[in-house]
Amino acid sequence: MEVNFDSQRASFVLEIVLFETLTFCGSLIKVVRIDPGSSGSSCDLSRPRVHVEPFIKSCGEVMMHESVSLEEVRPGLANDSVRVIQRALAKEVPSVFPAAMLTSTEFGTYGPKTMEAVSQLQNSLGCRDRESDGVIGADTLHYLAGKYGFDVSRNPEPLIAASTPGKLSLSQVLYHDPHDKTGETAMRAYAQKACELTGMDSRYGVPALLTIAKRESAYNDPHWRVNTTDVNAHGARMADGHPQNCSRGVTQCIPSTFAAYHQAGTALTPYDVVACMCATINYVRARYGVDRSGSNFAARVQQADPHRSPRGY
Repeated sequence: MEVNFDSQRASFVLEIVLFETLTFCGSLIKVVRIDPGSSGSSCDLSRPRVHVEPFIKSCGEVMMHESVSLEEVRPGLANDSVRVIQRALAKEVPSVFPAAMLTSTEFGTYGPKTMEAVSQLQNSLGCRDRESDGVIGADTLHYLAGKYGFDVSRNPEPLIAASTPGKLSLSQVLYHDPHDKTGETAMRAYAQKACELTGMDSRYGVPALLTIAKRESAYNDPHWRVNTTDVNAHGARMADGHPQNCSRGVTQCIPSTFAAYHQAGTALTPYDVVACMCATINYVRARYGVDRSGSNFAARVQQADPHRSPRGY
């Protein structure tokens, strides 16, 4: 397809074989008028001049009537909602998220630069420090929607984060806290999900994970989600304000372990309970020889056995 664009005109002129709809910069555009391909009275169908009604200001800023789900714009996820948000961020906070990011490997994935841009926007909107964590909330989302012309989905489809990889590089690990639930009941549900994702029998996996969660983080209590006092607490300061190598999350994974044993389809942050539990299952299988069913989980890992004293693992 050959594309000619005159920025001073209100329409695009595309020289193509005639179609009812076209794809331009990854978005559908609607044909609204067709002129002859030459100055004559007959239309040259081999090279017609097609006028379209664009909602496109540039390849990086596609302002069509799109819909964004709040559940889909979460760190670590990759989907179309994230792309819409990133196009808006490239206009709203270009100093942090310039237009060049729209052709980078992070485009379409809620990664570190996206979090940084959202955090700056939250600060400019007057959010308190705790709320300026780079995790987009309803108020920030509606602000961007009102300014850049996309819809906020009221009834989003259930989200399946199937696009995240398994083993990660350390640089792919994120350090935001999604503020998952706390307490034994919530941990039981998270552990059940982790067993389903990793193929472990929940009869063995759930009680073992609950024991670890109780001992390591008091069932994901906010005060115990990151350990800043043990020998692992060193390295550069990360987005959560703590040294990189600190143990984090419900089962206290250090980031390098979380990355090495990350479960495909789960979040990229060890603060996510299911992601952290999945990484723990994968780790104990490799490190301690826990079998796939988990029948020897408590026997092989003392920290998972409620009948023995706590012990680091």
